[in-house]
Amino acid sequence: RVAIVIGADSITPEGANSILKLLEEPPRYLILILVANRASRVLPTIRSRCAMVPMLPMNREDLTEKLVSEEKLDRARALVASALSEGRPGAALTMIESALLDRRKEIFSARLQVDRVGRAAIPHAAARVIATGRLDEALWMLLSFARDRLVRSLVPARPELLVHGDALELIDAKPAEPHEIDAEADRLIETYCLMAHPYLPNPRAALELALWPD
Repeated sequence: RVAIVIGADSITPEGANSILKLLEEPPRYLILILVANRASRVLPTIRSRCAMVPMLPMNREDLTEKLVSEEKLDRARALVASALSEGRPGAALTMIESALLDRRKEIFSARLQVDRVGRAAIPHAAARVIATGRLDEALWMLLSFARDRLVRSLVPARPELLVHGDALELIDAKPAEPHEIDAEADRLIETYCLMAHPYLPNPRAALELALWPD
């Protein structure tokens, strides 16, 4: 039997005391896995009774090679998937299966429509983004697009730093001031956090607020 405990770095001292005996003398049939984001926050009494198994993300190059060789992705798309997944193979595979990579350029084009037309384009641009699928994924794409535009404006001679290197024509389509992009990223993050609220009345309205500072 395998038991997985998520959030071992948030166990209270009382909770730790309740499982110490089990950790010291586990039955032969049991494998107990404690998952923690930060091992340093796991109580020493628990940490000393466990074998540490670091689960580090893969580097971008290695994950790219795996996606090319095992998933038969073309190299440009594999580079994007490995960058967006931040070295997590499972996240990269989920992204590929959901066709998120195919939808991102439509999301970027909708965002640029706001820059070209102005405030009047907000409702239509938001509708285009919503139509691509899940809003949380679209917000993630918009945030990565803002990141690339910021990188491009600050270090234009380093295209290898871009996440969406295969969408350079969109990244360069409408240059923006770094402080404006930074402020937009803050609004996108705030909207992403709002997605977790159970009573978010209108996701499209929240997206429109993220796309326009006023």
